[in-house]
Amino acid sequence: MLGAFRRSAVSHALRFSARAVSARPTPQRFQSLSSSISTPSYAPRSLFHSSSLLFNSQAAAETDIGDVGQDQVSSRFSELAEKNLVDPSIIRTLTEKMRIETMTDVQRETIPLSVRGDDVLAQAKTGTGKTIAFLIPVLQKLLNDPSVKRAQRGRGRFQRVPTDIRAIVISPTRELAEQIAVEASRLAQGSGIVVQTAVGGTQKRLKLQQVQREGCHILVATPGRLRDILSDEFSGVDAPNLSTLVLDEADRLLDDGFGPELMEIIQHWLPNPAEVPRQTLMFSATMAHEVMGMVRKTMKPDFSFVKTVRDDEAPTHIRVPQKVVFLEGFENILPALLQLAKRAYANRETSERPFKAIVYFNSTKEVNVAYETFDRLLNNPEDQSSGHPLGRMFIGEISSQLSQAARTRVADSFRRVKSGILFSSDVTARGMDFPDVTHVIQIGLPKKREDYIHRLGRTARANKTGEGWIFIHPAEKNAFRRTLHGIPVELDTSSLPVASLDLTMDLETSPRPSKQTA
Repeated sequence: MLGAFRRSAVSHALRFSARAVSARPTPQRFQSLSSSISTPSYAPRSLFHSSSLLFNSQAAAETDIGDVGQDQVSSRFSELAEKNLVDPSIIRTLTEKMRIETMTDVQRETIPLSVRGDDVLAQAKTGTGKTIAFLIPVLQKLLNDPSVKRAQRGRGRFQRVPTDIRAIVISPTRELAEQIAVEASRLAQGSGIVVQTAVGGTQKRLKLQQVQREGCHILVATPGRLRDILSDEFSGVDAPNLSTLVLDEADRLLDDGFGPELMEIIQHWLPNPAEVPRQTLMFSATMAHEVMGMVRKTMKPDFSFVKTVRDDEAPTHIRVPQKVVFLEGFENILPALLQLAKRAYANRETSERPFKAIVYFNSTKEVNVAYETFDRLLNNPEDQSSGHPLGRMFIGEISSQLSQAARTRVADSFRRVKSGILFSSDVTARGMDFPDVTHVIQIGLPKKREDYIHRLGRTARANKTGEGWIFIHPAEKNAFRRTLHGIPVELDTSSLPVASLDLTMDLETSPRPSKQTA
């Protein structure tokens, strides 16, 4: 597939659809936009005992969550402070600096339970505010504990504190861990609580020096790097006073094969909860058998279960409009993609939402070639000042080839912009939240059905709309039907004419009849 991305062939093809392609000397700038959060309207809750751990909510006895229940806490964050559940400084940061005033279901249902000390298992979709749902109780517990030595401000900045890790948040990916750490640092601003990360792709020695220099109360980590530093007797990092353990995206952690590492960390490198009391918070989109097995091994018997996913709610891959385009050849990929982007850009004045797309490829090399090509487009190849056919739209790439710092910068930029295209491998397909993504475009058939579904889940989040596209080579047709059987993907034969052109012929040659038959 990569061979069909040759620059000469791409340039030849894009002239038809974009009038010209050429090298652009400097990267384009972008505009920023604040994100917004909207909330759904349902939130059943239940309480489980370990003897009733079954993979369905009927095994749970529906209970009242007591004096901090939903009847006393509305959807406004400010009421958490008014009822002395959460420190006013945290709420002010949320409402005044982060401009988030209303709780989502998972936040409204889990925060009171977590603040009072329950172990909590929460089933919630990604993009519903899970990060804030567990960070607020973690911070509140630290603020309530007089034994926690917080950094004190002096000479205009906070003085270092001894490393005293009280909370560990485990995430399946570096990107998600970095995202969580950013949110935690924002919430902890001015409190003296220190947040650090431990993820792969960064220099271990430098990170350890940073922890020793600045201290650490909350450590956000990926499983491999966490085990690495905790098992290293020379790292100088341990957590003898750990009071909270958070497993975010628990199903993803186990799907990705981190189960043995997690159990090694919990059983060998964290303090015994019988000796050092520990609260465990677990968040997962699904309640698979493996998740319930982890629950049995890590959570108290009287843990609380919160479910914010309706049994009758259609999943994203059923309710989001999806289209498949069968290409004439691999060389049609970028021209068809540009045609789709240009059409959205041309309609930007009348569209309800600006075009913001994630384009997924199955290899990092394809990601890079597509990004480099799009980033250098010009309206007129002979005129360096002719401008980009997509104006000043943000264009970026994320893949495992980039350093962690570079990936974080691109992800943060894409979150902020109003309109843009992010070329990505599967590193962003689960757990990462990008506001207001209107399109998910998948190039080629993913390796697994689940990959297709998780990629598609980056759009239509937080009660917003979105759409999915997949570009398929004729050789993939049979595999496409087998892999995505039962998913309502509509065949598109006309909206992207360049997809069916024979781009190996001269541009003046009439296109052959479309091969796009289901």
